[in-house]
Amino acid sequence: MSVGEGTIQQTAQRDTLRIIGFALLVLALVVTGYLSYVKLTNVQMVCVETSTFNCDSVNSSIYSYFPRGNGIPVAYLGFLTWIVIGAILLLENRVAFLQQYGAMLALGIALFGFIFQSYLTYVSATIIGSLCPWCLTAHILIGLMALTQGIRVYRSLFAGR
Repeated sequence: MSVGEGTIQQTAQRDTLRIIGFALLVLALVVTGYLSYVKLTNVQMVCVETSTFNCDSVNSSIYSYFPRGNGIPVAYLGFLTWIVIGAILLLENRVAFLQQYGAMLALGIALFGFIFQSYLTYVSATIIGSLCPWCLTAHILIGLMALTQGIRVYRSLFAGR
C-alpha cells in the first residue's frame, strides 16, 4: 500500500465514524426529544407497563429533575447534550479549534453523559424500582457515542504508529 492509499483509507475510516456519530445523533434526538416533549406537555408516555417497566413512575420521580426535585428536567439536559454534540460534529470541519479538538470534546461530553445516565439508570432500578425503555435507549445511545468518539480520538492520537 502506498502512502496516498493509506491516507485515503484513514480518511474513509474517519468519515465512517463521523457518519455513525450523525446516525446516533439523529436517533438520540428523537428519543430525548420525545422525553422532553412528554416532560413539557405532561402527557402519558408511550410505554409497555409491566412489573419491570413503568415509564410514568420514572418520569414523575424527583430524580427526573436536576438538582433533584425542583430543578431542570433531566430530559431537557439530555436533549441539550445531544444538540451540543451535534454542533461539534457539524462544525468540526469548519472551525480550527474543533478540527483539532472536536472529537476529544465530543468524547468528554459523551463520557460525562454516559456516567450521569448510568447513575440515573441505577437510581431507576434500585430506588424507584422501575425502568423506562426510552431512558435505557438514551443510555445505550450515549454509550455508543462515547465509544465512537473514543475510537476517533484513539485513531487521531495513534494514527502515525
